[in-house]
Amino acid sequence: MRNYNFKNDSGQALLLVLLGMAVALTVVMSVVSRSITDISITSKSEEAARAFSAAEAGVEEALIVGSSVTSVERGYVATVSDVALNASFYNMGSLGPNESAVVWFASHGEDGLLICDATHTCFTGNTAKFCWGNVGTSTGSDSTPAVEVSFYYDSNRNAASEDHDYSAVRIARAAYDIRERNSFTKALEGCSIDTERFAFSTPEIDLSSLVPCSGEGCFLFAKVKLLYNYEPLVGDVLHKVGVQFGEDEVLPSQGVKIVSIGTSGEGSKATRKIEAIRPFKEPLTIFDAGVFSVGDLQK
Repeated sequence: MRNYNFKNDSGQALLLVLLGMAVALTVVMSVVSRSITDISITSKSEEAARAFSAAEAGVEEALIVGSSVTSVERGYVATVSDVALNASFYNMGSLGPNESAVVWFASHGEDGLLICDATHTCFTGNTAKFCWGNVGTSTGSDSTPAVEVSFYYDSNRNAASEDHDYSAVRIARAAYDIRERNSFTKALEGCSIDTERFAFSTPEIDLSSLVPCSGEGCFLFAKVKLLYNYEPLVGDVLHKVGVQFGEDEVLPSQGVKIVSIGTSGEGSKATRKIEAIRPFKEPLTIFDAGVFSVGDLQK
């Protein structure tokens, strides 16, 4: 008969038990570590969401109040500033086909009405250059964008007075296209405004050649509209638009910019930042060919 050494067997069993405990401990530690990580991520996500909500609340209150606001309890600081005030250029964002953007030449008072006085300066420049189109846009495609610029001016210059009689408002229009297949003025290739680059630009426009008045209160605003930027297989194509004036020809405020910072949590707080721009409202497109009347319109 074969004799077994039970002492050696017991040593092997102890080793197997220790190995099993080590594996189990590793698994438990991994699960615990994963759980702690998940809890930490969830907590940070919740704090980030609260901080974002606080920043949104700051934007909303600043829009209602009309000035910078701070709330320690709600966790936000919202700062309000003017858009393009005293700047010689203005980047107006991106437009789809037949969409429009406005650059204001007259200041807005506290009541929202146009005004030109010692504290509300208005544009008095003589030149302008409009730029549009994303860099790399084709110069000969059916969807190559053209631009139409409508200058609204008051031959009585009533923006500089308090009667706000706009019955003498007139419109001067000009259209530009890089393609030579319509009656538009020939556009130029390439344009830069501040750090933005564009595909096309108008020649430098002599504003005095368009309108019979000058000085504060003459120009009210200019409306810019893109044409043709639609591709059948793609749909509407957005192109950016901007305007550049001479170095000494500066604009009034174009609206308000709100920068709101929200925070949440103890210690290393979560922080979120929101920037929002509210430009001054532009007249509805349906009024582009409307009648300006001193009194109410009658059927």
